[in-house]
Amino acid sequence: MQKPTMRSPTDLLNDCFEFLTERLRGMQFKSFFTITLLILWVGHLTGQQSYFNVPSSDRTKEKTWFFQQQTNYSAGEFTSNYTFDYGINHKWEVGFNLLQLNAIPKNGLRVVQNNNGENQAFFPLVTLNAQRFMKLSQHSQFSIASVAGFDPFAIDFLKSGSMMVFSNYQFHNKFLKFTAGFWGGNNHFIGVGDRMSRLGSQSPLGFQLGGELHLGHKKTLVFDHISGSTPISMSTLGFTRYFHKNWIFSLGAQIPNHHQFVPNGIVVEFTRVL
Repeated sequence: MQKPTMRSPTDLLNDCFEFLTERLRGMQFKSFFTITLLILWVGHLTGQQSYFNVPSSDRTKEKTWFFQQQTNYSAGEFTSNYTFDYGINHKWEVGFNLLQLNAIPKNGLRVVQNNNGENQAFFPLVTLNAQRFMKLSQHSQFSIASVAGFDPFAIDFLKSGSMMVFSNYQFHNKFLKFTAGFWGGNNHFIGVGDRMSRLGSQSPLGFQLGGELHLGHKKTLVFDHISGSTPISMSTLGFTRYFHKNWIFSLGAQIPNHHQFVPNGIVVEFTRVL
């Protein structure tokens, strides 16, 4: 009798993706949209197009819209983020976000809010975003961006002003894409914690990096990392897969940085590409 062969975790993840994308591809768009809405109601902060949590600094094409939705699950709590961006020209994109829509589906769906802490992260947030691109060469570019908004449910929403800024360098070719840069923001947006742990609380900036490696057959290996000990500081590793001409499904594992006492999580992402 032939001994069964052991399969690697990567093979099992690939099988999971094959199964999900085949089912999604076979759905009528209306059915898919309905299921997606149910999932979305039930991330971590990002203002523009992202790998998982780190902005990828991909530019939205001129006079077109970009949409990305992310749902994170950790310790029995769901967190959803929505990003809508519009490409003005080859240098600018603008958009808006709905961030940190938290829910705990225990004993029925219970929406979570945090809008009373003076020096803590507020959620949910309604924000505007803008990003400026500067092309450096055929395969590289630099960008700077900002995201700012408020908590519409806060007792005094003017005091809930939340903001984040970042700059990124991106290199890309037909096999891979790599992004690295710095970020900063107030505690209402980021939360309490060191931005860059090795420099301690004195550093107003953290660093971020992310990348994609094309595996063929419309699949991509994706990773990203955000420095520090804030609620958004973590690493993520996962896969993406095209299941429709303009849609990408992403699945990843989130691992908090070693000095954080928070549980691991799972992230699911739907992206409309151009």
